[in-house]
Amino acid sequence: MSASGLTVRPLETTAERDAFYWLASQAFGPERSEARKEQAIAGRRRYMEQAPGFESIMLRGAFRGSTFLGGYYIQERLLRMGVAWLPTVCIGDVVTHPDYRLQGVATALMLDAIAYARARRQALLLLDGIARFYHRFGYIDMFDVTEQCISRASAWIAAPSPYAVRPATFDDAAVLLALYQRHYGSCVGSFARTLEQEQHQLAGRLATHNPPLLALGPDGQAAGYLFFPWGPDRSRAVEVAADSLSAVMGLLQYHTRLLDTLAEPSAELFWRVPSDSPTVYLLIDHLLTSEVSTRVDPSRSWSVQSQTYHHADTGWLARPGSMQALAEAMLPEWQERWQRGAAHWSGALAFAIGDEPFALDVSSAGIRLLEQIPAQAATVALTPQAFTQMLFGYRPVTWALQPGGQSLPDDLLLALQTLFPPVQTWIAGSDDF
Repeated sequence: MSASGLTVRPLETTAERDAFYWLASQAFGPERSEARKEQAIAGRRRYMEQAPGFESIMLRGAFRGSTFLGGYYIQERLLRMGVAWLPTVCIGDVVTHPDYRLQGVATALMLDAIAYARARRQALLLLDGIARFYHRFGYIDMFDVTEQCISRASAWIAAPSPYAVRPATFDDAAVLLALYQRHYGSCVGSFARTLEQEQHQLAGRLATHNPPLLALGPDGQAAGYLFFPWGPDRSRAVEVAADSLSAVMGLLQYHTRLLDTLAEPSAELFWRVPSDSPTVYLLIDHLLTSEVSTRVDPSRSWSVQSQTYHHADTGWLARPGSMQALAEAMLPEWQERWQRGAAHWSGALAFAIGDEPFALDVSSAGIRLLEQIPAQAATVALTPQAFTQMLFGYRPVTWALQPGGQSLPDDLLLALQTLFPPVQTWIAGSDDF
């Protein structure tokens, strides 16, 4: 596509792709000298182009004539929403060459991504973005990261875990996949993941000397894992899952010992784990504070402290791609919610959302998508942003309806709340892109 005199298209040659890989490495990776340029390019080329499902059109660049100005890459994934799977464009490494900033390059790239998603009938676009930029392209917050801040001293009040912890090897891919599916595979915001995809990610971590950790029981069976960030930070884990208290404590005590080797270890460590997960329940139920002071309100002392990071128009953001594709993909989940719910409203329900309205036929028999919007349909007008937040359960129906000042009958409001209930979205650290 072309915008503001710029052309956005797939990166066609090895030289174009390598220019993008080097630019992305400089912008998003650790600082590298020119002497390590080829190594950095080769690593990114291998990780991106050998990924399962990779297509050459997923690496895209902005050009003025033959001059490369910046680029981004796309992964097409299936995002879970209950029993539904939503085709999703995941956008990463949006980058502009320093010499061409403030010339509309990023805008052209983002408009291209929207056109790509609609042409490929993708339901959503998803990214983890910088502050105060992506909202102008219709993106809105739909997930805020939560970390568990854990007192390192608390790790040793409990007895040493009988579980061994070791770095994972390539042969552990199937075990890691099974643990992921058990702990995070049913979350809204998780992705369909194959063994081939798990092996690809694991190979990338092993190539950068950053393997996940596995907790093994006395029988040698894996019962938990821990992922560190891609960079050198070891005070944080971006994903942890454990089947038992012994597995939790084995991972926690290993992590604590690792920090003990640092010159100035922090008093706390941080795990990116949802507050309603079994892993956190085990921590909360069994970790004790190392100090109890009569000067502190006992209810404010802690061994585990949940921290959620909120920043408007920043971080995990989404927007609809093809609204028709989104509605079709959501049908299985809407039908499931309707059958479980207590609403009794029936009729044609139209959603006026931007320039892509759609309508559902709602009855005791279930939900179906209508080809045409009946003139007598009850209509709910929403911005695409409000609809996105309602879809992910990030905001309730009543909040999404506020900007338009709509007043709906109680039975219709209950029907909407049945179709769009509050849910806990969670994007696991190993699903970052």
